[in-house]
Amino acid sequence: HLVGYTLIAAVSVGMFGIWKLTRRLEARWMIHNVVAVSLGITVAAAIGVALSPRVVVVFAALLLVWDIVAVWKSGWMDGLVGAMKMLPVYVILPSAWRVDLDELHEWLEQQEGPKPPGVFGVIGVGDLAVPAALSASAVVAFPGGVRSPAVWGVVGGVVVSMLVLRGSMERSESSMPALPWVNSGAIGGFVVGTILS
Repeated sequence: HLVGYTLIAAVSVGMFGIWKLTRRLEARWMIHNVVAVSLGITVAAAIGVALSPRVVVVFAALLLVWDIVAVWKSGWMDGLVGAMKMLPVYVILPSAWRVDLDELHEWLEQQEGPKPPGVFGVIGVGDLAVPAALSASAVVAFPGGVRSPAVWGVVGGVVVSMLVLRGSMERSESSMPALPWVNSGAIGGFVVGTILS
């Protein structure tokens, strides 16, 4: 029991030290991102193990349409992001080392004016978790697991779509739905990878 308590104490002290360091460096956004990505990985793994790739593809296509409506047609997503601004449900894409989280939270709530200094943009955890769930599902479903072309097709499709999305974000001054790019890339890559399998 002594070893367990010592380990818990050491981890706690280490986490506290990291938290203090990130506060001093104005890099609390890193902790926010680690928690958000960890949450996304957990959800993606759970969905990927539970559902077949075909079901995940249909789910991803439906979410793609929903994201377009929620961001561009109804503005519902802006209100949701503003209400959940303190929660790790989005990943901060920095353009500098220092990001003032308080300023970012205020901007997310109001969605007016230029982005805060040091912030390139934000992307929802769900925008990353859905393609990750498809790749996890492909790992379980296809022979070869991680080495399957279907898995690498999803990864490649997402990488290409993220580059296209980044260029679109640079040209846009308003909120953009990420799922039309990310899910399309993931589904397209999955189809190509499946054919190669």
